[in-house]
Amino acid sequence: MRNNKFIVSKNVKDVIKPASINEKNGLRTKISADEAAFISLEIGEHILICGGEVSRVEDTVRRICTAYGAESVDVFAIMSFIILTAEFDGVSVTQSRRISGDRVNNFYRLEKLNNLSRTICCSCPVKREVIRNIDDIYKSTEQKAALHFTGFALTASGLTLFFGGTLVDSLCSGAIALFMCMLTRFFARPVLAVNRLIREVVVCFSGGVMAILFAKLGLGINSDKVIIGSLMNVVPGVSFTNSLRDLLGGDLMTGVFRLAEVLIDAVAIASGYALAILLLGSM
Repeated sequence: MRNNKFIVSKNVKDVIKPASINEKNGLRTKISADEAAFISLEIGEHILICGGEVSRVEDTVRRICTAYGAESVDVFAIMSFIILTAEFDGVSVTQSRRISGDRVNNFYRLEKLNNLSRTICCSCPVKREVIRNIDDIYKSTEQKAALHFTGFALTASGLTLFFGGTLVDSLCSGAIALFMCMLTRFFARPVLAVNRLIREVVVCFSGGVMAILFAKLGLGINSDKVIIGSLMNVVPGVSFTNSLRDLLGGDLMTGVFRLAEVLIDAVAIASGYALAILLLGSM
């Protein structure tokens, strides 16, 4: 149920849309058209950053705007850009959002954001409350360093054994993975602002150098198996799957962009290890 009263302003962009009333819990909020568009784009941006589908982003933005009283909603999203045009009682609002920075697949955080979007559609909270909830989600889903290091080490060790390495090779691969994880976390700090491709080349080069040195010291028998196991942590397998998902789902532009990003990442990873082999040779 919605109240049809408006607060008229001299500036057409400041028109206040009808107060949203949730009959179930009695919540009542007054949201301007600009704020409603901002909230929908904020949620859409974070869903996209966490690895959500483009179609899901567009659907979420559309549903949130409709919940706040939009009569028509047109939204277009790709990996790096979202543009929205919504009409609230004759007032047309257009906003866009440039998606910058790294996109990290965090499906637990994505689930929380999807639940928040459903809550927004039900209760229509104010802007500051939505921002606070997003901050709480990021704090509660922040990956702990110990878990990150453990995942890197177990993945590298297990896959080294899977590809035919010995137990010593597995231990060496796990140690290398710990060092690569430390470098990844170091370069990912916002203060450094290191380009992602440069970061991947440096991390993979360091992993390759360590694998070859371990082999030369007799600590690892099969340097190739150690290298394969350690690099599996940085292979963009999920991103490749997402690109195929977007292509099969009809989002051709986003699918092509994701696939191009995967291929560039693969070249950066291969370049790092190849440079280490060229400098030190292989065992």
